[in-house]
Amino acid sequence: MKRFIKCLCAAAVLSAVLLTACANEDVENSTINPNTTGETVSTSTDETTVKTDSEDIPELNNTYTTQFGAVNAITYPQFAFDYSDNWTVTTEEVSKGSQSGINEEFVLTNANGVTVHYIDFGNLGGSGKSIVQYEVTKAADSQFTAGYVETDTGVKNLADEWGNFMVGEVKAVGEYDMATGELMPADGKVSYAVMPNSYIGTHEAAGLTGYYEEFVTEYGNYLLFAEASDNGFSEQDKQEVIRILSSFRRISENL
Repeated sequence: MKRFIKCLCAAAVLSAVLLTACANEDVENSTINPNTTGETVSTSTDETTVKTDSEDIPELNNTYTTQFGAVNAITYPQFAFDYSDNWTVTTEEVSKGSQSGINEEFVLTNANGVTVHYIDFGNLGGSGKSIVQYEVTKAADSQFTAGYVETDTGVKNLADEWGNFMVGEVKAVGEYDMATGELMPADGKVSYAVMPNSYIGTHEAAGLTGYYEEFVTEYGNYLLFAEASDNGFSEQDKQEVIRILSSFRRISENL
């Protein structure tokens, strides 16, 4: 009988040890969520591959180099930017001679109807029938830097004046009632454009031509921007257009 009791005691001790070991293992494989009370979050070390946004973005293996100077055989600023095979060239036009309208236009379109535009324009004229208020925030850094220009007093480094550039997120936040002059708040469309960091803040522009003139790079009348269809940008679209716009760069120095 005593031997039987000793066996029961030994079995109980062994069970307690095993339960304690299992409990310790569970604690080691979980952590307390700091945003909840007592909630545990699994930290399993299973080798599961999780794709990040950047891994979903295809390689930007195509490059467009602006052509106005070459087509017109003149010294003219030249720029380039990269894009992936997800995009189709839907517009590529270069004018002969300087125009009062658009000198060069290059447009990419993807399967979701998102477009990326490069525009080099002269005096577009017109003021538009509406005045829209935009709010600009920084979406990403840009490698674009302004170059040099010859002035009456010598060569001027525009980078010193305009500083760093960015990919700006431009959101329409209001529109003026042209009859009363009252600003009507709006939750408008979002676009993205290459512009100086100093552009962060509120802007007002009259019509589409006003948008062009308000958000040009300031290194001449050149603008690289992206806009979406009525469905807006998917997260994939957003990340890819930001990378395309971030690749915008100077090829030549002379303005």
